[in-house]
Amino acid sequence: GLGRDDHDIIYHDCVKAAKVKIWREALRHFSSVLYLDDTVIVARNSPDIFRIVGKGNLGVVGERGTRTDEETDAFKRVICYRYGCFEGPFLKDPAKRALLDRLDFFNSGVVVFDQSHADGLDRRIPKYANDQTTKRDQGFLFYTAFVENWSVKFLDFRWNYLGSFVLADGSGPHPSKTHLVDYPPKEAYFVHLTTGINMNMAIEDRGNYAAKDKVFASLDKLMVN
Repeated sequence: GLGRDDHDIIYHDCVKAAKVKIWREALRHFSSVLYLDDTVIVARNSPDIFRIVGKGNLGVVGERGTRTDEETDAFKRVICYRYGCFEGPFLKDPAKRALLDRLDFFNSGVVVFDQSHADGLDRRIPKYANDQTTKRDQGFLFYTAFVENWSVKFLDFRWNYLGSFVLADGSGPHPSKTHLVDYPPKEAYFVHLTTGINMNMAIEDRGNYAAKDKVFASLDKLMVN
């Protein structure tokens, strides 16, 4: 039978595949959509993100600095070869290759979509690859933005303050990440409990999901005080 780890992987894959469909379905009903992962906390004083991103743009936060340039380039190459970014005219277009080099790999836990992105998602969703080598939904969105030539508005880390930036107890910035951010968690608009916090909890208290609630509570207090 399936073990706990098998269940987690299957559940994770299902959630990521559903996430892509949620983006498209939301754009059937709204002219602009702010998508947030369920691990994102929003500060009460957050500015109007729709106004900041602007009409027609994809609003995201890049992951520059969260991994080495070599790792980022490798992710982009794997994604593009899996999805066929270089098929047809892209194969011999040096401008497109240069654009790929410049385009920062971005996180998909906080995304602002515009109605104009709906047709591109329709065209690309049938190609969606639900596997970790392509970073699932994150790689798919990067690929789609690239080949559909979407205008991408990059926001700073306050809009997606990743869990790896924060100590496991929510007490402050992680020392190894302070070079990436010029402000403490309490100045962030959206705090995203990603791998940094969850990995620490898994090591310290594996299987105790109540620990996650404690981290949420401590971060929430840190952001509003």
